Amino acid sequence: MDGRKVYIPDVFVAPDDPDEAPDADGLGVDVAGVVPVAEVVSPGSEAGDRDRRRKRRAYASAGIAVYVIVDDFDGSGTVTVLADPEPD
Repeated sequence: MDGRKVYIPDVFVAPDDPDEAPDADGLGVDVAGVVPVAEVVSPGSEAGDRDRRRKRRAYASAGIAVYVIVDDFDGSGTVTVLADPEPD
């Protein structure tokens, strides 16, 4: 989502017909057609930082309205739901 860099979420919900929200290149779904995105945090500090911080900021910057983080590696196992998050 940074220029040509794209994050691929573990789960996202988009229209049944991808033609309802095509991206500019016609290769997928435009972010405007995606409402919730979910990530299951992967093990390891680099993956955890990517899923908890970098992806959260990138999705917020792109206008994703709901971001769900399922985290079994934070010491207690949590599910965090962010709605209309700020990029910072």
